[in-house]
Amino acid sequence: MFYECYSLKSLNITSIYALPLHRREKMFYNNRKLSSLILHKLHLYLVSSMSCMFYHCELLTSLDLSFEDTSWLNDTKEMFKGCYSLYFLSLSMSSRFYDCRKLASLDLGYFYTDPLKNMYSMFYRCNSLSY
Repeated sequence: MFYECYSLKSLNITSIYALPLHRREKMFYNNRKLSSLILHKLHLYLVSSMSCMFYHCELLTSLDLSFEDTSWLNDTKEMFKGCYSLYFLSLSMSSRFYDCRKLASLDLGYFYTDPLKNMYSMFYRCNSLSY
């Protein structure tokens, strides 16, 4: 949808209703200048894949996905890979945080992992996370 929008700096999405869209892969892929993203009501019910959704959104600093129903989600491969500036993330799903080196705060809320098949390298190189 916003795949490689190189000049996109900010985006406010209040509602995207796309049922029965089952895949949201690479939705914001390689948006390297995107620093502000407000998402409300993405309607993720029945979505099974969000792999590479925020791949290399290098300037994105915070994101709130805690309001979404992700009970059908089973593929989050490299969902946040290369989000180097991401320091706050709120979600109620399991995701990949590969190479999010500055991520220091993480609110997993209701961490529901039953439908996920693979969580390998989930927090790989998240050096700023403390427990």
